[in-house]
Amino acid sequence: MPEAPEILISYSKVDNDGENSGGGWVDNFKNFLEALLAQMLKTSPSIGLINEDSDHASETYEGSTVLIALLSESFLNKEQLMAGLSNFAKLKSSKDELSINGNPTLYQVLLNPVEVSHLPSLVSELISYNFFEINPKTGIVEPYERFFGSKAGKKFWMKLVDMSYDLSRVLISTNPRYSVHENIRKEDEVIYLAETGIDLVQHRDTIRRELIRYGFTVLPDRRLPKSKDLLQRTIKSDIEKSNLSIHLVGEDYGKVSDGMDISVVELQNKISTEYSLSEDSKNKPHGFRRLIWIAPKLTNMTERQKIFIESLRSDTENLESAEIMQTSIHDLRTVLRNQLIYKKQASMTSQINHEDDTSGSSKVYIIVDRRDLEDSKPLAELLRKKGIEVLYTDYNKDLLELRNDHQYNLTKCDGSIIYFGRANEEWMKTKIQDILKSPGFGRNKPMRAKAIILEEGKKLSEESLKRSDSLVLNKKGSSIDEEFLKPFLERLEH
Repeated sequence: MPEAPEILISYSKVDNDGENSGGGWVDNFKNFLEALLAQMLKTSPSIGLINEDSDHASETYEGSTVLIALLSESFLNKEQLMAGLSNFAKLKSSKDELSINGNPTLYQVLLNPVEVSHLPSLVSELISYNFFEINPKTGIVEPYERFFGSKAGKKFWMKLVDMSYDLSRVLISTNPRYSVHENIRKEDEVIYLAETGIDLVQHRDTIRRELIRYGFTVLPDRRLPKSKDLLQRTIKSDIEKSNLSIHLVGEDYGKVSDGMDISVVELQNKISTEYSLSEDSKNKPHGFRRLIWIAPKLTNMTERQKIFIESLRSDTENLESAEIMQTSIHDLRTVLRNQLIYKKQASMTSQINHEDDTSGSSKVYIIVDRRDLEDSKPLAELLRKKGIEVLYTDYNKDLLELRNDHQYNLTKCDGSIIYFGRANEEWMKTKIQDILKSPGFGRNKPMRAKAIILEEGKKLSEESLKRSDSLVLNKKGSSIDEEFLKPFLERLEH
């Protein structure tokens, strides 16, 4: 008996018809997948094809590691194919191999929208790879039928690369003959990448792809269930395993599951907010952070989505446990790359760009607007004379470097002073908010002292005073002496 292929692709014959001179859609899918896997693994895995004319007894699947089911209406209507799908799922489930080291062994590829409730229960919860998209404006299904020279062709390849990386991971886990690709590394952080509305599916796929290539485990790693109780438990369980949750919010409010009064998009944000405020999240070795990204151009929203987005912006409890951004998707991806890599390299960065943390001296971060740098110099000089290391913002760097340095300083300082001169109160509120969010940036101990220096004529609202929980020092004239700073220094020393 010939050796079973490592990967089996199950399909309906009608789906292999096509206009491509190089063969049908399924033939091309197999050939392209084979080429990508060979490039990633340094050698080609064996891939076989089975359709409704093949034998679908359990023995057919016995020696294969992975099954890829190309799902379509035609596939669902073929009893032989559905029986084979069920047999593979039962076989792997009996060996506890439906997932190996967190990597699935059964993959659903949707060639067009199908009703997954018809699938066996062991299969219906698995994540699917949609080789089509639904136009968010017209609702028209646009399948990825062409492989080259079109927008759909580019998306076909992006999706196939996603699948190839996922398949590489499971093959590496089960067969020592494969080399580990340099971008496929042991996971060192778990990230919850929340499901999105239909308008942001492509952006979410891109971010997921990049996170996996950086070596992160990305959850959810299977289709979210439909039932209310199971849906809530699954989201909660995945978020509790994570160190970071990322939420992308656009124009589409998202799907509302049966028995729910809010969408899955809003539910994920609600559960991650609740978890971020819990003692369990605060006691995690690496903490729990949240990042909410809101699309910059929002022109076609329902009233419900407008209310949801406004609640994200205005709910101060949410904002204290999260970072919220409204910028381009390109900037978000750049921020994620910088922030995640920056965190991994924090100790190296500290040695290169900052004085040695073992010096024993206290560190005070002076938070100051660019226009007030000159006026804040006497403050920095006084602190240095007291043997205190001063952390500053270097405004000669670009915006992303400024942001990274700002977060780094907030995690490393023993005390902070906001110098409030020419900036407006919105700037002040942002800086107060950043201090409150510093545990989310990686800070693992409370600041010993916090102060706000108000230049003559400057005032703070009652709300800002209450939220800041800081000493307020009113500066008169241009001088800053030790007596003026004494209350802050006393707190810093204890």
